[in-house]
Amino acid sequence: MKLEIIKLDKAINKAYFKQSLKRADIELFKDNFKSLFERINHEESEEHNKNIISDFLKNTFYKNRYEINTSGRKDLVIHKGTTSQTAVSVIIEAKSPTNKAEMISRDKPNAKALHEAVHYYLHERIKNQNKDLKHLIITNIYEWFIFDSVDFENYFYENKEFRKKYEEWADKELAGTKTDWFYSELAKPYIDREIETLKCVHINLLHYEELVKNETEDNKLINLYKILSPEHLLKLPFANDYNKIDIGFYNELLHILGLEETKKSGKKQITRIKPKNRKAGSLLENTINIIQSKHRLEHIEKPNLFGNTEEEQIFSIALELVITWLNRVLFLKLLEAQLIKYHKGDKNYEFININKIKDFDELDELFFDVLAKRPEKRSNAVNQKFGNLPYLNSSLFEITKLEDKILFISSLKDRLTLEVSKQTVLKDKQGKRLKGKLNTLEYLFNFLNAYSFSSDDKAEIQNDNRTIINAAVLGLIFEKINGYKDGSFYTPSFITSYMSREVIRNTVVDKFNETYKKQFQNFEQLKDFIDFSDEEERQKANEIINSVKICDPAVGSGHFLVSVLNELVAVKSELKILSDAAGKRLRGIKIENHNDELEIIDEETSEPFQYFVNEKGNPPSEIQNVQKAIFNEKRNLIENCIYGVDINPKSVLICRLRLWIELLKNTFYTEESNFKFLETLPNIDINIKTGNSLISKFDTGLNIFEQKAVNHLITQYKFITDQYKGVTDYEQKQSLREQISRLKTELGKYAIPRDKYYRKYLKKKDELGKLLNVNSTSKEVVKKISELSEEVAKLEGRYKDNYNNVYANSLEWSVEFPEILTDEGKFRGFDIVIGNPPYFSISKEPKLKEVNENYTIFKNTADIYTLFVERGMQILKNKGKLCMITSNKWLRSAYGENLREYLLENTTIDKIIDFDGLKVFDEATVDTGIIELRKQKNGKKINTVRFDKTFNVEKDDIGKYFEKHKIELSGLTKESWNFVSEREKAIRTKLEKKGKALESWNININRGITTGLNEAFVIDTKTKNRLIKSDKSSEKLIKPLLRGRDIKKYNVDFSDLWIISTFPALNIEIENYKILKSHLSKFKTRLKSKPQNYKGNWSGRKTGNFEWFEIQDNTAYYPEFQKEKIIFTKASQTKSFAYDDKGYYLQNTSYILTGENLKYLLGILNSKLITYAFINFYQSGGIEGEITVQAMNKIPIPEITPANKELVSKIEILVNEILEVKETDSQVDISKQETAINKLVYQLYDLTSEEIEMIEKE
Repeated sequence: MKLEIIKLDKAINKAYFKQSLKRADIELFKDNFKSLFERINHEESEEHNKNIISDFLKNTFYKNRYEINTSGRKDLVIHKGTTSQTAVSVIIEAKSPTNKAEMISRDKPNAKALHEAVHYYLHERIKNQNKDLKHLIITNIYEWFIFDSVDFENYFYENKEFRKKYEEWADKELAGTKTDWFYSELAKPYIDREIETLKCVHINLLHYEELVKNETEDNKLINLYKILSPEHLLKLPFANDYNKIDIGFYNELLHILGLEETKKSGKKQITRIKPKNRKAGSLLENTINIIQSKHRLEHIEKPNLFGNTEEEQIFSIALELVITWLNRVLFLKLLEAQLIKYHKGDKNYEFININKIKDFDELDELFFDVLAKRPEKRSNAVNQKFGNLPYLNSSLFEITKLEDKILFISSLKDRLTLEVSKQTVLKDKQGKRLKGKLNTLEYLFNFLNAYSFSSDDKAEIQNDNRTIINAAVLGLIFEKINGYKDGSFYTPSFITSYMSREVIRNTVVDKFNETYKKQFQNFEQLKDFIDFSDEEERQKANEIINSVKICDPAVGSGHFLVSVLNELVAVKSELKILSDAAGKRLRGIKIENHNDELEIIDEETSEPFQYFVNEKGNPPSEIQNVQKAIFNEKRNLIENCIYGVDINPKSVLICRLRLWIELLKNTFYTEESNFKFLETLPNIDINIKTGNSLISKFDTGLNIFEQKAVNHLITQYKFITDQYKGVTDYEQKQSLREQISRLKTELGKYAIPRDKYYRKYLKKKDELGKLLNVNSTSKEVVKKISELSEEVAKLEGRYKDNYNNVYANSLEWSVEFPEILTDEGKFRGFDIVIGNPPYFSISKEPKLKEVNENYTIFKNTADIYTLFVERGMQILKNKGKLCMITSNKWLRSAYGENLREYLLENTTIDKIIDFDGLKVFDEATVDTGIIELRKQKNGKKINTVRFDKTFNVEKDDIGKYFEKHKIELSGLTKESWNFVSEREKAIRTKLEKKGKALESWNININRGITTGLNEAFVIDTKTKNRLIKSDKSSEKLIKPLLRGRDIKKYNVDFSDLWIISTFPALNIEIENYKILKSHLSKFKTRLKSKPQNYKGNWSGRKTGNFEWFEIQDNTAYYPEFQKEKIIFTKASQTKSFAYDDKGYYLQNTSYILTGENLKYLLGILNSKLITYAFINFYQSGGIEGEITVQAMNKIPIPEITPANKELVSKIEILVNEILEVKETDSQVDISKQETAINKLVYQLYDLTSEEIEMIEKE
């Protein structure tokens, strides 16, 4: 066996690798490193040296954060928490520097230290059932060998034969029982025989001894620091993880804006601060007050597009304005950081500060008189103040329609101040947290300047200790601010990057197959085919990729579009076809897409590529060529390949900003300006549209009446659109925008509206026209003309009403995106539709009901993402691909039936990933999945996988897991889809072979009670006591009642509620219970049953055969409640079954099970195995996750036989033990008994250790 040594820069998480370190942290590291070497004594024991290692790690990284100590016979471990009670995450095997016999080396890795590490790893995994192990370290203080636990898992734990031998040795079932025997007889020969190479990081601290003493080369210590940090060893999220928000930045930004995060129905929302806490100095309140006082809302033509009430409309308009202004400021902070970096830290390029921009008037001047104008068109005064700021041609700095109609930032009141946040990042002169008030603009600038906006291409030592805020984190923050109300959530990078990689590479392979008439099966085969040394072949390959059209129909902050942009660049780099302006291949750099961030590496130095200008103010020619090529590549892809739509105009603004930022990262000084000005940005606003993706007046394809006229318009439209993307002069842009607007209006005249009332209107109008030409005076014809005229007028009214309301913000795919039309105006479609559509019920958007005929899967109770799937298929070209992450409920729910049928009949399902409860979104509780479809009918088998709970969505590889665990499904119907692997099928087979369906046992299941009006029949103890005190006979009808939430596992938590049990089946004479009658009489109007055939609203209960004072349901089975029984609730998330012998009654969301062998059944039903079986095999009907009677009836439970009677008795004894201790203490820990029951249940069903492990993982 050999060691495969991984370089430090390759081992560290790519995003963490680029993150800079604070000066204080690196100084502490150096001090402790020196102390470590000073304390080394070769004559001392291993215990002494172990303490040195422990102290070094504690004092540098882990103190007060993560416990480091011994654990059993392990030399050292690092726990995942602050105490030794938390799980072990890192195992450290420490040897003395003189113990060369047992220490591993590069040349002799299969030594005792490795065998010990294997032993301790397996002990943690098997005996302690620890799934939190991250790394193992073998060290003699000088040399450190760091192994990823994933490799130990694969080589040692996953190998069934070796693991079994280890378990037998640990249980003293083998010839040798001592550890040395395990090392020499099991571990060593196994490693020699089965493992060819084992990956690890190798560090020799002697190589760093001089560096630590050197004050000028601290940057060379950065990777060493990171490899030993908890962020790496414990695989933690870190400050600038692209999937994690910086909470401090986010909360203080909300404070300055005038927003707050609240919870509504368990979901976080961003809202205006509550009235009593609002501050006039916040940007939002400053804006709102001016809109109100100046009556600016009157200037909006369609205010209903911004909300239903005036307050909603003003808030929405003000927020859009504030986001527009903040977008600009943040873009300028990134630009400022870029200019400073290009000029090697020259602070003269700083301009976002209160000294440079003193008030809102000057900020307005910066927006429109500086950034929106070429230098030669700026005034002398402006050039004198902002002379080194470039003109970028971004429409970000053009006056928006809202600014024009409502107000500019210069209208905000400069005199207002804002209380500094209690958790502010700002410090006073003494270094303490700042208190008091600041001018709002000064506060905003100081706040932003407390962070670093420098792009983290390369890790450095930060002397100012500022946290870096990058574009991805800004996108996440804006999505949070903007998205919760719409049911949308920021998709983390580990999802977007996986989806983009999958769908783009597959599409590129298809494109090359189509062009070259080949049958490449995957991207690797394509790489071998392309001759990148041939300039003509490179150009052709680039043209093929540039022809890919990609759309996100619910674009949000633009995260998916950023992801696909960077993936396209990375694909070209991997194919080695990236070229410069002269067509020459871009050599010497490698570009990879990691978590949606491009990593550009100099192949010669392995260092990140960085653009800069030299002391003469010029960039070196090679640097210039690379930067220019990457910028032009990105611009070309954004202009020609990437499109997006969102109903929320604020989202569209943010998406455009994200794409401009991606270009800003690679902007360059132009040769034409003698390297004085940066390259201008393209007009990408034309590719990102505001509109309702799901509603269109016209068909997705233009149904043309006058083909020649349309041919001319389409050709002209495409030409002008291409022109617009590259033009930089403002007047020219305005002229082209007007031409585009006119052409869109003209094209609209040749499209057939899809509105159902319009189609009926045309039909009836045609009928009316024919009748009017008859010239008949017969009464019948005249009457018919009158009726038709009236009907035509009504239909015209309905259509016009829809036109002004339903279609007010419709998105006309055929008109808005000429790039997906042929020159003849025929709809061609996109190659890829990708995204994360919003999740909320269709019923919450009444406009959609008006266009339901445009969707074959429309169901008012379904979720809106189902319509996005069908719309995605409609706008795809033939054989195009759709890749979306959605809720996974459509797979099994009743509302997903239409979608399942649609997919089977109209698409090829390439892939379905069910995350099955794994948390993908930080803020969303919804369970999700990824679906990959092709617009091509094909009844082939479907590849799918359901992820288990051990998968770490942030750290593990989704693609590798899919390939390893995917299963093939065929014969699917529109009925519920459950993805079951062969191993799971084997478990189900055993269950059904060993057990008998519960419905075949001598048991009865009955539902709880439906009163029809709980307010009348359900009472508390105080009311119960009062009624009984007034009339003793009332006690006979008042019974203890449990709600679903009161039912726990094994026992109940009685909440002192009671039910008046006037069941119709009892035939009660209410006059005998006058006090109860008096109580119920208060609700008499609401208790009466609705008469048969009654029309209109009814204030009472439903139609039924019951008296006003009786419970709504007959409840003939009421005696069952008094029996010994098992009780359960259908909405239980934990699948809890309780025992009751106290005569509790239940509400109608719960059930009772009566019959024989109840203690035995209770133990089985509460076991892990049956919970697993219920969720995976027997769940049916109702809402996903509910316990239904039909599901319960199907659960197979072993009959009691002489062969298993002993196991059954043990289960019953343990159940009795649990019930007894629960009687005195409902919170008592019963995990010991539950574990014992689970083991007995596994034995009953004869499960293997592998099958048990699979269930335990779940």
